Amino acid sequence: MLESQHLGIQHRLRSLSTSDADELAMFQSSKNRSYTKLASGAFHVNYIEVNLDDVQVFTETLNVGARIQAAPASHYLPFAAIVSEGTQGNFYGCPLPDKPFIQATGGEWDIQVSNRMQYVCSAFNRERLYTNYYNLTGREFPQEWLSSRVTNTSRQALARYSHGIQRILILVRLQPTILIYPSITKLLSDAAFNLLMGTLLPTLELSEDLAPFSKRTRGTRKAIEFISEHAHQVPTVPELCEVAALSERSLQYGFKELLGVTPIKYLRIVRLNGAHRDLSTCLEKGVPRVVDVALKWGFLELGRFAKEYAEFYNELPSETLRHKKW
Repeated sequence: MLESQHLGIQHRLRSLSTSDADELAMFQSSKNRSYTKLASGAFHVNYIEVNLDDVQVFTETLNVGARIQAAPASHYLPFAAIVSEGTQGNFYGCPLPDKPFIQATGGEWDIQVSNRMQYVCSAFNRERLYTNYYNLTGREFPQEWLSSRVTNTSRQALARYSHGIQRILILVRLQPTILIYPSITKLLSDAAFNLLMGTLLPTLELSEDLAPFSKRTRGTRKAIEFISEHAHQVPTVPELCEVAALSERSLQYGFKELLGVTPIKYLRIVRLNGAHRDLSTCLEKGVPRVVDVALKWGFLELGRFAKEYAEFYNELPSETLRHKKW
């Protein structure tokens, strides 16, 4: 069973509206997620989930461009559909078509979007999904469905999946007390399974071989992960080229393809995210000074740091500090 199977409606229906990326990640702790804001402007996310024992259905809306990294627990098999119009970006190195169907089933995954995104998702208990599929078809669960990728399905099936998952979420939000009845929980769980099967089965006819990453994509992804871990050390372009095993030109192209920005721009964005996190959360050593946080993240020109921070977060560093969570 999924870990959210508990007695009580408060554990069956959970929601969060926040501008704090770390609070959002903690709220979804079992999904092992991290969020990096990529675009200027106030960041805000709305998240709603419904736990139905063998499946968790949820939706998330991000108002600005962001990068999400995740390493969900192995007993989850998540399948998602982006429902927002015109969302641009890529999933696990693959460009996003309009309103795609996504398998996030291969372990670690990441998605980058440059503008607003809303998606719906159903995350199934792996063993229960395998059993239900075998009982339905007499066959083992296809390996093609166990890799993180953007996949092809019929437009009609995808529309039914997106609308069906949204209807489950709306129904439970309007009438949360229905979840105290095991018969209703099972009914909704079965409905989610049927919606998923209706979407997955056409992929067996439409599926394309999953092409390996190009050398440039592999190298760029290595550089992106290196920045995530070492942004406070302000790595140089030559150092990133060494990590990626790419020339500067290839690295520039790779970052433009995957993130829409240059390596230096992305490094600065990650450092701004780090400074914001330190300014907005409690530190053990008490109240930090803005100058200390700026220097920790490699911002030597404090006036420029304050200006760029204000443009990115719509408030000065000192204002973030005043709103600090204790």
